[in-house]
Amino acid sequence: MLSLEQCRQIEPDLEKVSDEEVTRIRNLLYGLGQLAYETWDNDRVDEKNDSKSPLGLLTPQPEVE
Repeated sequence: MLSLEQCRQIEPDLEKVSDEEVTRIRNLLYGLGQLAYETWDNDRVDEKNDSKSPLGLLTPQPEVE
């Protein structure tokens, strides 16, 4: 995990922000990264299963005539 100092080196505007707020921002970014990874991983699994649905959540609807 990045330290608060490393976060501030990456984004200098964080020098003006409290440690608590930088910690909150860092944790939210880690959560976003986890979500991005899980989405990528699900898409990769769907490709192996030849699914046409993003994340495998959508199913084709039968055509109504």
